[in-house]
Amino acid sequence: MEIEIVEFYPDLDKKPLFKNLIGSMHVYIIEDKIDLRGVRVFLNRNGLYFKMPCLVGLDEETKKKVLYPLFSYQDREKDKKLREQIKIKGTKYIQEKSNEKNKSENKKS
Repeated sequence: MEIEIVEFYPDLDKKPLFKNLIGSMHVYIIEDKIDLRGVRVFLNRNGLYFKMPCLVGLDEETKKKVLYPLFSYQDREKDKKLREQIKIKGTKYIQEKSNEKNKSENKKS
């Protein structure tokens, strides 16, 4: 599966909506010509964690929180490949952006 990371948008809010949230990404799925926006990026002890866009609801019977994905492929294998590509390319993209930012800040000093 071929994807392109269009942009990473850092979360600049002093009090983020979610714990460990560092931003969100815009991903383009080339083969299906799909713009996927709102992929949340979190930082945890294992590195970056990417969460697909979803809505949160409440299960009527159990009264527990339920996540409803806004986008997924019916083919589970294709969906798994998309998530893998987002993790690989998203991590690389964010690291490159971070390195560019650090280089430009060092030049200013």
